[in-house]
Amino acid sequence: MICWTSGVLNYGIFPAITAEFFIYFCGLPSHVSILGFPLSTYAIMVILLMVMSLYFTFIGGQVSIIVTDFLQGLFTNSVLLIMLVVLLTLFPLKEVFDGLQIAAPGKSMVDPFDANEVEGFNPMYFIIGISLMIFNRLAWQGGQAYFCSAKSPHEAKMATVLGGFRFLFFNYALMIVPLVAYMIMHHPNYADKAAVVTEKLSHIDNAQVRDQMITPLTMGTYMPSGLMGAFAAVIIAGFVASNASSLHSWGTIFVQDVILPFRKKPWDTKRHFLFLRISILVVALFAILWSLLIPQFMDIWMFFALTGAIWLGGAGVVIVGGLYTSWGNTRGAYAALISGSTVASTGFLLIYLKIGWVINCKYLTGQWMYFWATVIALLMYICFSLLGKRHEFNLDKMLHRGKYKADSDSSEGNSSVTGMKWTWRVALGITKEFTRGDKLIYAISIGQTILFLLWFAVLTLTDVFIGMTAAQWAYCHRIFFGFWIAASFVIAGWLGIGSIVEGIQFFKDLKVSNRDFSDNGTVVAQDSPIPVQTMKRESGILSSHNVILSESKNSEQL
Repeated sequence: MICWTSGVLNYGIFPAITAEFFIYFCGLPSHVSILGFPLSTYAIMVILLMVMSLYFTFIGGQVSIIVTDFLQGLFTNSVLLIMLVVLLTLFPLKEVFDGLQIAAPGKSMVDPFDANEVEGFNPMYFIIGISLMIFNRLAWQGGQAYFCSAKSPHEAKMATVLGGFRFLFFNYALMIVPLVAYMIMHHPNYADKAAVVTEKLSHIDNAQVRDQMITPLTMGTYMPSGLMGAFAAVIIAGFVASNASSLHSWGTIFVQDVILPFRKKPWDTKRHFLFLRISILVVALFAILWSLLIPQFMDIWMFFALTGAIWLGGAGVVIVGGLYTSWGNTRGAYAALISGSTVASTGFLLIYLKIGWVINCKYLTGQWMYFWATVIALLMYICFSLLGKRHEFNLDKMLHRGKYKADSDSSEGNSSVTGMKWTWRVALGITKEFTRGDKLIYAISIGQTILFLLWFAVLTLTDVFIGMTAAQWAYCHRIFFGFWIAASFVIAGWLGIGSIVEGIQFFKDLKVSNRDFSDNGTVVAQDSPIPVQTMKRESGILSSHNVILSESKNSEQL
């Protein structure tokens, strides 16, 4: 319930942000007249965007979402490559990074040691974010169906690695757009364009929306009309793909993980599908109402951090404590989830109500509240787990390790490393399922991570012991940024060709995949192994929550 509440609140501003973008990016009027009645363009955009997302969610569930996301990725990558060429032609990187050096003392855009006065997004924001991103690995459920859509654990692992490459390309390709926007608004060579944007911004009352629209409005001052249309199509495609995933996740989580556990008798298939669709529709209606009735009152990333903390404040603690301690127990888990969500929810209400001392305290932003919620949840988990009567949980039995290892764990396609001697290969997760190509991809992924770390260490130590000027920081960022921009073209081509090949195979697999219509997605305990016809998945895609655990009657329950 906490997970669902956190996710739906977090998702609530998606349509609002996208609708505002289209209105100002495309220069749409604030109202339109239909049959003589003036209607809000913003409201129309919010509803239309959500209807499109619902359509793709309803027509085929997770499979249609996977296909939609795949096609969106191909289209987006193609447009972003064209945008990169155009932007780098119009604005050389040297000029862009010269513009980034124009900042007030303590608010540098290039020197992290001179950015402590940046409101909210200072170095501590990123330290907290990176630390908790590692701590809460896979805890967030906004794309939960993807977590169990792979054909095997190995495929899931490799998909995560490849997704990291796409994230790198996507991030650096898109990052140049706001960097150019900052340059236009601050560099004296572009004062005429900045004046046009400033005049348009003056008509936006909401301060949060006004800040968000700086980049879209600056794009209108330099981008060719055809590319403007292509970028608008990218935003529509991205919105539909991400929203379909979110609607599917939060809609199915409510039915599968909130309602079904309380039911003694499962629904028949037809009724089950009906309630799933109703649940998805309710999530969509909530997002529409939130976008229409609640004005944006904090930075987007702070909002995501604070609403996400309602769940993540305690979820990561429970996962880490449950998997890596022998003394953590259910009592501690409840204490962590309740305390973490309470801290985050209280912070959310105080910020929404604009309580003065909260607004003015730099240690009570959305990101800091996320941090405090996690710290308190961790303390509560430790205290409540160690207090009172307790027993050692047989984790080996639950995870089928050691003497409890099942014969199937050694079969082909399983990535279990149980029983292997410690080596660097085992520590890095490289198992017998890795092909030569997989190992190469994995090595490149680990190599770029080491490269990032070394680059970070060298620049940090140089600044601490020798000192670096803003111009030197800008030069280093420009070299690093330029390298990844060049690599983006290779990554985009490589992933594009590979995804088309795998996409064709995907449809072939669907034709021959076995479907068990008696599987309603719940996790159950059984006395005997699962019948072959139930679990046979030689090819095809597992649907959301399509998991059944085989356990003996007297074993500890998950």
